[in-house]
Amino acid sequence: MRGRLEKNIFFNSTPLIVGGLTTFQQNFPLGRIVTRMMMRFNFVFAAGTGSGALTEAFLRIIENIHFSTDVDGLCVNAGGRALWRRAQFLNGGTLPPADAFTGSTGTYRVDIPIYFSDPRMGEFADLSALDTTRYNNVLLQISLGGLSRLLGTPGTATVTATVDIGWEQYAYYDEDERPAVYPFFTTRPSVNPNNQQFMELERSSDLDIKRIMIFTSDNTDIWQGTANSAVIATLSIFDNYGHVGLNGQPDDVIQRNNVETYSIDGGLIIPGLMVHDYVLGGDPLTAEHSGNKSRYQVVWTNDTPTGMFVHGAIDGVKKLDVG
Repeated sequence: MRGRLEKNIFFNSTPLIVGGLTTFQQNFPLGRIVTRMMMRFNFVFAAGTGSGALTEAFLRIIENIHFSTDVDGLCVNAGGRALWRRAQFLNGGTLPPADAFTGSTGTYRVDIPIYFSDPRMGEFADLSALDTTRYNNVLLQISLGGLSRLLGTPGTATVTATVDIGWEQYAYYDEDERPAVYPFFTTRPSVNPNNQQFMELERSSDLDIKRIMIFTSDNTDIWQGTANSAVIATLSIFDNYGHVGLNGQPDDVIQRNNVETYSIDGGLIIPGLMVHDYVLGGDPLTAEHSGNKSRYQVVWTNDTPTGMFVHGAIDGVKKLDVG
């Protein structure tokens, strides 16, 4: 039996370093089963002579969010853009709130939820919730970029940032219902498709992969740049035994299937983004185990890759050491 679901804010309007790293390690309320971390980023922007507002600018400036625990290690290592899109897929196609950036002076807010519990897993949703009764310490690090992530021409523009952080948690949890796995979401190094047409996926004896995300853009920095859907022609996933999920699928077929599968708002294809989901039926046993493979790659054929890059992310779970 689970107790009531509570929402707890424990960092409020905490300043962030623009163009640097901010570390949070104290004041996390441990001792509960946590389903979701809620993060709201608040940016105060003054335009000055800056111009050329970039698409999804306030997602780009959240370059990386690192969350780890003292017992189970790395949990999340991804930028705001990847986490924002992941939340859309998990939340029935609806994007988290984010103010559209116009380049005008003002305050802009972006919500980045990090789902530990997977709402698409039905009765198994809380299998991977974060069991903070296991930890003495957790570590959160937020890396923000500079004005070049917001504007084509920064000029004399300025920006400051704060964040509000909290999480959803159960007041109590029966011992026999505690999570059995540990949530794990990370981005992969970018690949220049002009040099190679594959991306290595992580292989680990304790890692099961639920989803693979591929994003194509005009920037080598991880999940940065302007999205471009014309980089990849067909996509496959291989291990040492053969195809594992995708076999020469055209990129637009994958994108259209994603719109239907995740009920994307407005029914519009998301530029440059493709997702392969191993757990569409909500059964954790259909996740792809990565530890028994000598090869595990996303492989593609090129469309028009000049000046373009391929980015990736894996959404998975790791088995808990409860011995």
